[in-house]
Amino acid sequence: GNRPSAVMDNYHGYIRYSSVFFPAENGTIELNWKPPDDFAKNNLPRNLLYQFNGLFVWISSNQLNFALFNREERRWEIISRSALNFDINQWYQISVSYGDNGMFLFLNGTKITEGKFKGAINDKNDIYLARGPLWSISDKPISSGYFETIKIYDYQKISKLVSGEIKWE
Repeated sequence: GNRPSAVMDNYHGYIRYSSVFFPAENGTIELNWKPPDDFAKNNLPRNLLYQFNGLFVWISSNQLNFALFNREERRWEIISRSALNFDINQWYQISVSYGDNGMFLFLNGTKITEGKFKGAINDKNDIYLARGPLWSISDKPISSGYFETIKIYDYQKISKLVSGEIKWE
């Protein structure tokens, strides 16, 4: 089976990616993630991706969330999808897309929700895997799970239904 390239065993474990990818008017970030072993027992939020004043992706109580920072209004624009049942024995591909076409959230290649906010990531901050903003810190150590691959694109990789078939752009 798939072997993780990183295991985050507590809140203080994370991986930082250089800010060479940002700022970006349009983009897509994909990651392969497997829930931690205690996922069903512990309903604390699991931070997957975070960039200060940029983007934030997290899971809480089987709800997948994607937030993009709105610089003009100085607030986070959030889209989410609830009632997702994550199996601790399965890998998932989570993708977020932002830019001229709006905000999109994909799970295993299927669009699960979208938002109308057409924002860019304007700051040149590093992006963190398995670390969230300061207001999300828990005093209990929690695992964000297992991470295998992260891909960052400088365009919106979105799917469209063409003649009954999904085509990726």
